Amino acid sequence: MLERFQNYIGGKFVDAGDGRTFDSLDPYAGAAWAGIPEGSTEDIDHAVAAASSALQGEWGRMTGFQRAADAQARRPDHGERRAAGAGRGARQRQAL
Repeated sequence: MLERFQNYIGGKFVDAGDGRTFDSLDPYAGAAWAGIPEGSTEDIDHAVAAASSALQGEWGRMTGFQRAADAQARRPDHGERRAAGAGRGARQRQAL
């Protein structure tokens, strides 16, 4: 089963507006390992508008380190697992 990712826009994890995805291939195994949202122009416009709005509030007053800590705290559990597996082949990731 493929790991499924979403975009993070406006403080929420969301699918692409039209629901389209593409498979990310593991170069070691030569097989798909994740489904990634295929964002459209409308998705990008929505993300830019949300980011611009966020910069007008508390997010814009934070330092880069504070924003990074805040973003990390909002990540679902798979973020830690993916970070631990970054740069590893399929067999090594399966051991995590």
